[in-house]
Amino acid sequence: MRLLFLLAMPFIFTLPFSSATLASVTPCGKYLETMVPKADLPKPDDEKEFKSCNSAGEYYGLLTSPNSFVRARKCAYFERDNGWQKQSLAPGVLIMLYANGHEVTQNFDLALRFVCESQLTVFEKTKWIDYLESKRASKDKEEIDFCERFFEDSYRQPCSDFRKQRQAAVREKKFKQLTNQFKDTQKSKFTHLLEVTRKFIKSDAAWKNPGHSEGGERTTLIEAHEAYAWEQFEIEIEHLEKQKRLRPPPELLSELDERLNKKYREYKRDLKPDEKNPLVEAQRLWIEFRDAYVDFAVSRYEPKDTNAWHAYLTLKRIEELTF
Repeated sequence: MRLLFLLAMPFIFTLPFSSATLASVTPCGKYLETMVPKADLPKPDDEKEFKSCNSAGEYYGLLTSPNSFVRARKCAYFERDNGWQKQSLAPGVLIMLYANGHEVTQNFDLALRFVCESQLTVFEKTKWIDYLESKRASKDKEEIDFCERFFEDSYRQPCSDFRKQRQAAVREKKFKQLTNQFKDTQKSKFTHLLEVTRKFIKSDAAWKNPGHSEGGERTTLIEAHEAYAWEQFEIEIEHLEKQKRLRPPPELLSELDERLNKKYREYKRDLKPDEKNPLVEAQRLWIEFRDAYVDFAVSRYEPKDTNAWHAYLTLKRIEELTF
């Protein structure tokens, strides 16, 4: 009997809870009774504008510049009325708006109501309730960010996806300012380089963090790898913009190619059969990345010798694979 109970335990905490049941197993009861001010709700005339909106995008200014907390609030309520799905960050947006007091009267009880309405598990809700109550008591002014405070399993994937969108938006803005100085042909080559870089970084991160790192752990590792790779790419381009010149490695390209191929052979030898294909795909995309990088670089920087740039990128790849 005890064994059957223990086997059933993992399923107990994944069952959906009615508001009455939720109130009995968490401190949610009093918060679920908190009324939403009518003035905060969108008007019927707003429905057409916010029918297919993205509250998180509005909150962080990905869709409008600068960000619009009013639009984010209206959008989140429409998403709520339409039955927000697990992949929606609308509950987190409402939590942040009311806990931070952005274009609304700060209202921790209302923020806590949306904690209780969200797709968080009972354990996660209890953790958020404790956190927000401590913020209320301490009067701490630090900004509350739903996806950054706790990396919750329930919202791990949508938060990860949205973080990537935010990072991509920041990069796009930065690179747009940079390319204002470029000639048209250089802009075209750089745009192609960015697209190839995105594919390569995604593939490389997936290969270096194989499927046996399950679920949330693998998502975290891949996200961290991609963020680091983009950061290094940005630093490199900024450095080249200042120097306008590359210092090629002293090794011959043929020697570096052999070293890189040897490194790939070593990895393939040690990988399981089902892990080899991701490496082969990452290797193929790296070649595309290398060629696009060289094509752009020789159009803007010195030297104009493609072999020098090939040698530089090959050496960098060898160093990256020595981890």
